[in-house]
Amino acid sequence: HMKVSVYGCPSDGNLVTWEYMDEVMKNDLRAADRPVPKDWEWPGDIETLFLDVTHRTFYIEISQYHWPMLYPSHFFDLAEQLRAGGYEDEANTVTALVPKPNRTNAVEIEEAKASGLVGRMQDLVIPNATFELAATLHQGEEVPRSKVYPIAFAEGWVKDIFYRKEIGRGVSFVPDVTASYYQIVWWPPTRTPNDTVVDPTMVNISQNFSGLRRLLEEG
Repeated sequence: HMKVSVYGCPSDGNLVTWEYMDEVMKNDLRAADRPVPKDWEWPGDIETLFLDVTHRTFYIEISQYHWPMLYPSHFFDLAEQLRAGGYEDEANTVTALVPKPNRTNAVEIEEAKASGLVGRMQDLVIPNATFELAATLHQGEEVPRSKVYPIAFAEGWVKDIFYRKEIGRGVSFVPDVTASYYQIVWWPPTRTPNDTVVDPTMVNISQNFSGLRRLLEEG
């Protein structure tokens, strides 16, 4: 995950000036009633930031991805990975943090996450991450944002974000009514332009994707 500051390294507590999936993007999604989970990051994804050159020095920080620890199975899986790697004491620490019925140890779990303890346990079994950082400097008049983000500005591209309810079952086999996930679908340009709003009468998907988009919405 990429963060940029003009004050110093973000991990040292300095104010983050730019961040991939920043508050503006999050607020736009909230306004459209399509919020994306805060801890949702895609391993292997390409993150791009368009920065105005307002300072002489920029501090760019790349941080490791840590998968969210939400359910008991996540803690059990991490503990097993730690034991397989020879980290018996650390595995016992993670096992002690397994969410208990009625969330009686919820405060302890949140404190462990906030202090970075859970993240450090994950670092022990996460493969070493590699990344390539590329920076280009150009005149805004010659290379506008539409050229930097061609897909976002290309006419005819449509991105649908679907919020799906999913009944999950925990260790107690009680359905989790709060379980859900997000599905993002990109529709490329076609001969017939894709509409922002799906036409419910359009069933012919050979000319554009309106029919498929309608089926996904109904699903």
